[in-house]
Amino acid sequence: MNNTVCMVTGATAGIGKATAFGLAKQGATVIIVGRNGEKAEQVAAEIRQRVGNVDVVPMIADFASLEQVLNLARECHRRYTRLDVLINNAAVVTQTRQESQDGLELMFAVNYLAPFLLTNQLLDLLRKGVPSRIVNVSSFGYKQSAIQFDDLQYVHQFSHRQAYYQTRLAMVLFTLTLARRLEGTGITVNCLHPGIVKTNLSYNYMANPFFRFFEQVIAATPEKGAEPSLYLATSPDVAGITGKYFERKSMKPVSDTASHQGLQERLWEVSESLIEQYASIVK
Repeated sequence: MNNTVCMVTGATAGIGKATAFGLAKQGATVIIVGRNGEKAEQVAAEIRQRVGNVDVVPMIADFASLEQVLNLARECHRRYTRLDVLINNAAVVTQTRQESQDGLELMFAVNYLAPFLLTNQLLDLLRKGVPSRIVNVSSFGYKQSAIQFDDLQYVHQFSHRQAYYQTRLAMVLFTLTLARRLEGTGITVNCLHPGIVKTNLSYNYMANPFFRFFEQVIAATPEKGAEPSLYLATSPDVAGITGKYFERKSMKPVSDTASHQGLQERLWEVSESLIEQYASIVK
């Protein structure tokens, strides 16, 4: 991974932080993205010290703001001439309905729409880094959801589980659509379920104290949870593979819902309309 430039979002804790460590150990230049500037600086310094790789660069963006996501892409363009790997890892879980700075349901905004915008804004840099890779972190829980086009922002009858799973399905649909659109460009796009991992995200997902305890007992470490992302980002075994879903390191078929091309394209069109005021999509 020497002479490669990699970006990891949600990289100041949990799986994202462990992923950034793993890439830095392999000699990559690693852009770690977090919403808290002080925390991002601390994590970058920790990685530099422990790994001995000085090319760990913190960048700041709160994914609850599409304007900040756009500014992140602009900063990346100012500082780099190419991007070899983009790992869309950032995600949140809320027990109650909350809104982003743009008035969108928070999980939908952070977990899906922000990476949709960021990825499209970085495609030109990824084209300059070919063969390059986009890795989208999702969850096997996507299979338990549907896209609620009539209430995409869960204004009515909010369920934190269904709202969260909707974002995970959206990431799978996005992966398949983008892979199709980028076919033949040298950019691959894949998504993954990292396993049950002991993180703040998984803890916040579980509302019941018993299930929180049980989940934390059986959950893997963030380092273990980062392995699938590192595999898809770096392994020669998956070079050229695109538009696939992995559970840990095993390729799995997607659900009938996720494989529906009409649904994939409909979500893309809706997503375009939601970010229209911020940026134009690269066709």
